[in-house]
Amino acid sequence: MRRLSSKLLLLLVILLAFARLTWQLDAKSLWLDESFSLQRAESPWPELLAGCLPLTDGVMWIKTTDQHPFAYFVFLGLVLRAAGESEFALRFPSAIAATLLVPVAWVFARRLLRGRLRSLPAATPAWAALLAAINPFYLWFGQEVRMYAQVGLLALLSTYLLLRWADATPAGRRRLWLAGYGLTLALLLTSHYFAPLILPAHTVILLQELGRKGRGWALLAMAGLAALAFVPGSIALWLLARDLGAGANWTHISPRILIPDLVNAFSLGLSVDLAQVWPLDVLYGALAVAGALYGLAPRRRSAAPRGWLLPALVIVPPALLLVINAIRPAYMTARHMSLISGFFVLLVSGGLAWVWEIKRWVGALVAAVVVAGAAYSTVNFFTLPRYDNGDMRGLGHYLAERVQPGDLVLFRPIPWARLYRYYLPLDAIERGELVGYGSTWRGLPEEFPKAAPPAKPQTAVKGILDQVVLRLYGARAWYNCPTPPSPVAGRLASAARPLLGLPREDFAKELAALAQRHRRVWLVHAGTPDPEVASLLTQMFRADDRAFANSRTNMNLYLMLPVSPVRDRRPQAIEQPTDVIFGGQVRLVGYEMGRPVMGEGAIPVTLYWQPVAPISRRYKYILRLVAVGDGVAPRTLSLTETEPYNGLLPTTTWPAGSTIVEYTGVLSPAEADFTALRLALQVQVYDAETLEKLPVMRSSGVEAGEDPYTVILSHAP
Repeated sequence: MRRLSSKLLLLLVILLAFARLTWQLDAKSLWLDESFSLQRAESPWPELLAGCLPLTDGVMWIKTTDQHPFAYFVFLGLVLRAAGESEFALRFPSAIAATLLVPVAWVFARRLLRGRLRSLPAATPAWAALLAAINPFYLWFGQEVRMYAQVGLLALLSTYLLLRWADATPAGRRRLWLAGYGLTLALLLTSHYFAPLILPAHTVILLQELGRKGRGWALLAMAGLAALAFVPGSIALWLLARDLGAGANWTHISPRILIPDLVNAFSLGLSVDLAQVWPLDVLYGALAVAGALYGLAPRRRSAAPRGWLLPALVIVPPALLLVINAIRPAYMTARHMSLISGFFVLLVSGGLAWVWEIKRWVGALVAAVVVAGAAYSTVNFFTLPRYDNGDMRGLGHYLAERVQPGDLVLFRPIPWARLYRYYLPLDAIERGELVGYGSTWRGLPEEFPKAAPPAKPQTAVKGILDQVVLRLYGARAWYNCPTPPSPVAGRLASAARPLLGLPREDFAKELAALAQRHRRVWLVHAGTPDPEVASLLTQMFRADDRAFANSRTNMNLYLMLPVSPVRDRRPQAIEQPTDVIFGGQVRLVGYEMGRPVMGEGAIPVTLYWQPVAPISRRYKYILRLVAVGDGVAPRTLSLTETEPYNGLLPTTTWPAGSTIVEYTGVLSPAEADFTALRLALQVQVYDAETLEKLPVMRSSGVEAGEDPYTVILSHAP
């Protein structure tokens, strides 16, 4: 009965973990690293295994290679091909991996309680399951399209299977556990290049078990383990030893920085401020030390406890990382050490269980603090905007509602191209380009070609390492990453010159010429614009400026007009000339309507305004799109209510005698039937401060509305 209740409790904890991980799984936008995972997972299988990650501006391609092995991306590729590329589907494998950590932590703790090998308190399995289920680190990476939750799971599972092999008695069962260990270890070693750092602890277990059968068996097992680790380990050393650009964003790390960072990450996750929660980190660290001391404390001379195992699995990989760091920077964030996260949770659980055994009320109090800390971090993760990935979904939605024929969309930097394609309406823009709408997009280079730096002198050891690895792997020459075709047929026209690869002195000139061939220019930019892009912004009229910022990056969306909207005289070729005067202040001398680039995008509307006299008040206008038909009451489909150019060109700045050309639009709802209904625009103008509508004093060339403030601009489908 007791075993049944414990298993039922475990099931409830697993369900808790699964519900927590899948709740709002698709609420946050993907971010840059997740888009790399998507790009690699959707690649053909040879490119996926080779790590091909080409970067493109839509015309020109640059070959790059991913820094991570292939195992996680194989799983993700299978899910993507079966379930699609929604945020939920892409993040589901990570959520499952983080959920499975709960039962694996439970059985691992139970394995260390067996008989004379007991090295953890009796209550550890229950606490381990609970702490794994509510761990904020697993929440963060259980909702991210990256391999780190899988690495933590495989590290824990492979070590557990090795222990089961060591403890099994029937030969057949031992072979089964060993086969499971070999498979799981192979998956771990091909999931992250730092996975070999766990092998010293595994080697000790093998030596302890096989040493009883003879030195030959032990040496044979060590050779097999080394062979399994050779491929990812040697590539990792090569990436660290050679100046190939890999790890360019890594930094030197010291124990004073590394230890607090790892303790904070594996206890309270990344959704807290370390400077504010350090007392809780100290508590977690103290519990982990207590769990280690419990296992290391001698109890019986005849016993052979494995109390050394968890401390070794937590300490040795970061120690080896520090050794690598002495050669070259090898650290960015705690996620690179996710393979020890499960063992840290087990140590904390052991310390908590020990306190629980000594004094129940003290253990309950400590547990309440630990659970409260996890809850605090979890609430931060779901509610605080600074822990979002950036509102790329909102940016794409905003652009999709406003992009029009003749628009040019520029984005930067190029490595964000797959993320842009995922959220921005680039497919619709390309279709518009092919059918003659004049819309297009280009990528802006992140940096410009530079002269090759002089060769650095190599030490003898580094030179030998380079030659050995290059001969074995040929810089991954077993598969030559191909150059993919252009995503749009016909993009390589003479007018579609690439911006990638241009020298700095030609870039600004070519960019300005490209902008002049379009009516409007959108710029999607991450970070601070460089001088060339900033010059483009200052040379054009800024028609819109939106920020979609978060803690990861500052994403900005600009709308610019290559030609100033303020004209000295009225344009000659206006499609629908009118003469409408609102309140003796504002004159509408014409308008034009076009077709949207996409079904639910903006119907482009061009309004030609003139000041009747110098204007001292700021006015807004309302564009209301209505559908009318014979015997059908007018129905409002959408409306736009704004100042001219969103307040960037208010009526108080209009020069006397000028014509203001405003490119605006109204949203085209999906339910609008353009074949059966006639569309019409209703226009009103009102005071931005008093909200008083201006009466229509003249309405030549338009229909009068139902009230004295409205005119109807008719347009047949």
